[in-house]
Amino acid sequence: MNTCLFTSETLTAATKVEHTILDSLGGRVTSQTVTSSEFNEQSARRVDLAAKQVYWPVLMNLSHVVPSRVRAAGLNVETPNHKYPCRINRMGQLEICGTFVEKDETGKVKAVYGQDVESVERLSEQIGLPLKTIRACEPEREDVTFAAVPSVNPFLEVCMLKSILLTFDHLLASDPERFTRSHNLQGCRDLVRDYVLDNASEKVGRMDLAEYSLGLQYEPEYRGRYEQILAKAGLESRPFAHQLIVSSNPDTSTLDAVFVAFGEDPHAFRLSKSWHGPPQTFVMTNGILKNEAASEVVELQESWTLGKPNNRKSFITFWGKENEPDMEPIANEIAEHRFAIVLKAIEYEQIHSDEAVIGQIARTTMESWNTARSISSAVFDRMLVLFDADNRDDARRDRLVELIGDELDKAGADILGSESDTPKMGWDHWLKVHRDCFKTLMREFGAPGRLYVQRAEIRRGDPIYLGDGISEQTTLSRE
Repeated sequence: MNTCLFTSETLTAATKVEHTILDSLGGRVTSQTVTSSEFNEQSARRVDLAAKQVYWPVLMNLSHVVPSRVRAAGLNVETPNHKYPCRINRMGQLEICGTFVEKDETGKVKAVYGQDVESVERLSEQIGLPLKTIRACEPEREDVTFAAVPSVNPFLEVCMLKSILLTFDHLLASDPERFTRSHNLQGCRDLVRDYVLDNASEKVGRMDLAEYSLGLQYEPEYRGRYEQILAKAGLESRPFAHQLIVSSNPDTSTLDAVFVAFGEDPHAFRLSKSWHGPPQTFVMTNGILKNEAASEVVELQESWTLGKPNNRKSFITFWGKENEPDMEPIANEIAEHRFAIVLKAIEYEQIHSDEAVIGQIARTTMESWNTARSISSAVFDRMLVLFDADNRDDARRDRLVELIGDELDKAGADILGSESDTPKMGWDHWLKVHRDCFKTLMREFGAPGRLYVQRAEIRRGDPIYLGDGISEQTTLSRE
C-alpha cells in the first residue's frame, strides 16, 4: 500500500500523477505513489511558487531550448512613471502590455500606447485619433520596480528539500528500506509537511530549517566534489541539468543531500546527524532541455560530505548582537551567482537555438524604427540589446560599432516583408552573421545580458529568542 511520504495518507488510483521536481523547473520524474493530491495542491501555493519566482529568469532565457510546457512567460513589472503596465519579454526588452489610451485633464485623447504598431493603429482609427509617428519605445529602466522575490527564503529551501526526498523515494520504491522512509528522517519529513500545510510555528520552523539546511555551497571544494561524484556514477553533466545527490558517511554519522539547481546552484542539507549504515551514495540527473530526460538512480558504495554550514540560507544562528554577521556581502554573492546562471542561459540560447535567433531578428526587422526592413540593422539592434549598449555610456556603443560595423556592412543588404518571410540570402547566412558578431562582442564585453536593477534591498525578519542564553536568528533576502 502506497502512502504519502509527508502525511502518511493512503494513496489510491485516484491520486493525481505529479512531478517530483517541479514541472515548471523542467522536472522529468513523475509519480503517483509518493504524495497525495491534496499535499501537492497545497505545496503549489507558496513552497513551489518560491522556486518558480527565483528561477524564472533562467527559464525565460532558455525558452526556445526547453519543452514548450516549461517555457516561462514574460515578467510583468511596474513602471511608476508610465501609465501603462509593462513586462520584460523574451528578447530582454521592456514592452507595453496591451493597448491603452491616455487622456488630458479635459478628457481629450493625448496618445495611444500599445505593444505593437498594428494594435495602436487599429485603436487610433476606432477612436478617430489622427495617426502620427508611431514608434516603439523602451521605458527608462531606472523607473522599473520588480515584485519582491527573495533570493533565499524558507519556502525555496523547503521546495528543494521536498524535491530531493520525493525523487529518491520514487526512484528507490522497490527498496522497502529506502532512506526516504527511515524513522531517522521523520523530523525532516515533518518539517516539509509543516511548511507546505502552513503548520510551522515561527520559532520551531526557523529552528528546524536552520538545523537541516547547510546553505548554498558555492565553494570550489564542493562544486568539484559534485562533479567527481557524477563522473564516478557515469552520469554526464549536461548544461542546466539538475543534479541530485544523497550520501551517508559512517565516519561522521551524517546523511547529506544536495540539489544542484540547473547544475549551478547547490542547495545542501544535512538530513540526519545520527545516521548509521554502510557508505552509500545515490545520484541522479534531470535534464531540462528538449529531448532530454531524467537518468536512472545510480548507487555508489562510497561516502562523502556534501557541504558545510554557512550563512547562505534563510535562517542562521548567532550568539549575541556583537556576533551578528554582515549579510550584505552574502546577499551580493548570491545575486551575482544567480545572475551568472542567467547570462549562461542567454549565451546558450543565442548559440544553440536557431528558432530563437531567427524569431528575434525577424521581429526586430519589423520594428517601426526600421523603415527599410533591413536585416543587418536588426542584427545590429539585437547586439545593442544583448550587450546592453543602447542604455549605457556612448563609449560602449561606439566600441560596439567599431567591432562589428564592418562585418555587418560586408554581410550585404537584405530585407523582410513580414516576420514569416525568408530572406533572399537565407537564414543560414544571417544566423552566421549574428553569431559571428555575438562571439566578437563576447570576447570584448564578456557574457551578454541586460542590467535592469542596480540596487538591492536587504530585509531581515525580527530575531527570535531560542531559549537559554542569547541565541538569535535572522532572515536574509535580496530583492
